[in-house]
Amino acid sequence: MTDPANMLELDQFATEEVFTNPPPAGDRTMQEVVVDGGTTEYISWYAEGNVRLSLPTDL
Repeated sequence: MTDPANMLELDQFATEEVFTNPPPAGDRTMQEVVVDGGTTEYISWYAEGNVRLSLPTDL
């Protein structure tokens, strides 16, 4: 990130549990984010488990 004052949101992400009606009790927050080599992001949630995301390389 070269300019934190002008960040650009590229997308949004939510786990399936967020869309249940009513949503389950508790926080739906990330507990750990790890970026491996700058191209892959691993995210852990307290309730939903783990997610692996590929980061864009052409920005």
